[in-house]
Amino acid sequence: MNRISRDVLVAVLAVVGFITILGYAGSYEWAEQVCYTMPEEAYYSILDTLGDDASQKDIAEEYMSKKEYYDNLEY
Repeated sequence: MNRISRDVLVAVLAVVGFITILGYAGSYEWAEQVCYTMPEEAYYSILDTLGDDASQKDIAEEYMSKKEYYDNLEY
């Protein structure tokens, strides 16, 4: 492999890695925002359903998949 090919490969891998990191950070930020804005009753109901080891992303995905149901919960 010559030097130009190696440099191009390194550049491509760096760009792919950077985009992957940005995607992960965006996903984490989205989950945090959803969990922060959801009703407290919904958060604790989902946590009871999924268990204490559920991640913020798991909670956010569950809430968004059944948003209307969780928004109408009352305790």
